[in-house]
Amino acid sequence: MDRRVAYQSLTANVLSTEKISSFSARELINFNLYQEFEDNPQKALADLHSGLAAKGDEDRLFALAELSFLHAQNSGDRSYYLAAAVYAYAFVLPGQRGTPPRGIDPRLRWAVDLYNQSLTQAAKSDEGAYAIPMGGKFKLPFGELTVEFNERDLIWSGFRLKDFVPAADLEVRGLRNRYRTPGIGAALAASLEPLENTAGKLSSRIPPRLKIPVTAFLRLEDPRAALASGKLRGELEFYTQDSARTLKIAGVDVPIEYETTSALALTWKGRRFGISRSPVFAPATSPSAAQICEKVCS
Repeated sequence: MDRRVAYQSLTANVLSTEKISSFSARELINFNLYQEFEDNPQKALADLHSGLAAKGDEDRLFALAELSFLHAQNSGDRSYYLAAAVYAYAFVLPGQRGTPPRGIDPRLRWAVDLYNQSLTQAAKSDEGAYAIPMGGKFKLPFGELTVEFNERDLIWSGFRLKDFVPAADLEVRGLRNRYRTPGIGAALAASLEPLENTAGKLSSRIPPRLKIPVTAFLRLEDPRAALASGKLRGELEFYTQDSARTLKIAGVDVPIEYETTSALALTWKGRRFGISRSPVFAPATSPSAAQICEKVCS
């Protein structure tokens, strides 16, 4: 076998190839559920979940995250996207009920990406164009998730953030580099709606067309323990590069994922410039929203 083909087979996962990884395939085979997942994925996932141990069982957790994402993608049932996010979160941050994956384990990055993309897909509107921030009670295949959400998180420099476009859904053309800060959270590009009676100094300099890099994070309360009862609680939080670059989760500082280039590309979408090449920003840094404003407000 060609070395590259062998490597691709070892590193493939549902996000890169739309086929499950060798790790998840092994779990299905070990529990005699491989064909069951092909024929009846809901039952296979329920069987896999029902055997989840109260502690540990990290291999099964990751498989549940990846398989739930695939089933959500194939069926359109967004409750499985939420389930994938919960499983992935519990795999990466198990608290006292498990061992977090080591940095050298490829499933660590895959699980974070599964969490990020699952959160985005679960929050999409029926039309699929925007992610809709909201709290409330949400159905899970194995229970219920109660989400708290404070709309004040959507206020940014005298504007209300709205029309959240998932960065993962965008293909950027016309810009040589695509700047992304790897981390946790659903990277979005948000439009602005001015608030009434706003007297902020910065808001007077920001044009309505500006799009802001924003990241949504669903903070779950000890999901590894709550998986047994099926009653989960969480809080939906929103961040910009101006407000935070890291999150403290269970005492651990975790980087927040941001997609700067997508927001900038949406800001410039449909606009023509009188120069053939224009540097977007310094290649050594990823700009904040205020720095983006300096480029497009003049």
